[in-house]
Amino acid sequence: MLDLVVVVILSASLLIAAVWNALLALHGQAPWWVMWVRLGLSVAVLLGGV
Repeated sequence: MLDLVVVVILSASLLIAAVWNALLALHGQAPWWVMWVRLGLSVAVLLGGV
């Protein structure tokens, strides 16, 4: 049960980090597609890790 809680917390943290990176890319100098690539890679890593 504790392991599940840890996994959920880590997954949520990764998701928040991915969204934050996407927002930074959106408002920064990076092209719009970089945001989607980063978000896609982050989600893929997140799903692969779980």
